[in-house]
Order: sequence, then C-alpha cells, then structure tokens
Amino acid sequence: MIYYIITVLVFISFIVYDVNSIKFNNHFLNKIFLIGIFIFFMQNVILMFTLRNNIIYNRINIVLITLSIIFFCLLIYTLFFSLPFKDTYIKKENEGKVIRTGMYGFSRHIGVLWFILMYIPLVFVFKSNFFNKFVLLSSILNVIYVVFQDNYTFLYSFEDYEEYKKEVPFIIPTLASIKKTCEKREKNELQKKI
Repeated sequence: MIYYIITVLVFISFIVYDVNSIKFNNHFLNKIFLIGIFIFFMQNVILMFTLRNNIIYNRINIVLITLSIIFFCLLIYTLFFSLPFKDTYIKKENEGKVIRTGMYGFSRHIGVLWFILMYIPLVFVFKSNFFNKFVLLSSILNVIYVVFQDNYTFLYSFEDYEEYKKEVPFIIPTLASIKKTCEKREKNELQKKI
C-alpha cells in the first residue's frame, strides 16, 4: 500500500513542479521534479529487490529484462539528454520554443511510451499481482500527468506549443512523424558535413 501512496505523491509533486514553473517560481519547488524522480527511482529499486526471488533465470526472462533495460535507457535519454538539461529542469522560466527534433519529433510525450514499455517485460518476469497493480497505477498517473502538461503547462511554457500539437502525435509515433524526424536528422547531418 505504501508503494501506491508514494507513487501518487510523486506524480502530484510533478504537477506541483509544473504549476510552480509557470505561476510561482518558488526556488524549493523548482527542485521538486528531480526529488520526485529520485524517490520514484529508489522506490522501483527497492520494489524490484523485494521481488527478486520471483525471477526464474531462463533465456526468456533474460531477454525480457534486457528489453526493460533498453527501454529504461531510452527513457533516461529522452528525459535528460535529448533536451538541454539546464534549460529544462533548472532554468527559472522555461519559455521559448519547443524542440521538434530527435525523440520529440517522433511524439510529444515519447517518454511515456518508453516508461510503459520498460515495465511490460517486467510484468512477465516478476509475475506479481502487487507489481502489476503498481505498473498500472504508475502508467495511468504518467498518462494523466502528460495530459495535464499537454493541455495546460506547456501551453504557457512554449509559445509555439499549439502548432507543435498539430504537427507531432501525442504519445505513439506515427509513420509520418518517424519519417519526418529521420529526414530532418539526415538533412542536419548533411549540413554539418558541408
């Protein structure tokens, strides 16, 4: 039960961080997002350590764990490296233009996709109702959070967000968004060579 409560509180802290970033700009609340991520990460580590005895180490589970690690790495890259870290998480005012390249050319909230895909293999590895409920709760709260960002926070944070919403899909990339992003990347790499 405590895991569920902590998860809800973490996602509430994310919303508080977002509201603070556009309304109040309180110095302490500017750090609440990173604190929330740290708490959520540690909670996951403790939960998985607790469930480690459920794991049967066979080829299928090793592949599933590897897939989960790949999606975790994609999530970390998307959140912390495909955007300028200082401007995204430390800068006091986040006004400006949306980054439409890389991961954020594929979809507006591709991190949610990596988040869910990170957990799905582990559902089959741990085979725990408690873990399944934790994954479901975390995934639903993450979707609610990005809906809030998409319809409130980011409209105030980015001057061109409405235009971005029309051009790039919400969570799941489309063939068109993948093609467009890859073409932009090729064009940028070609310009760098010239």
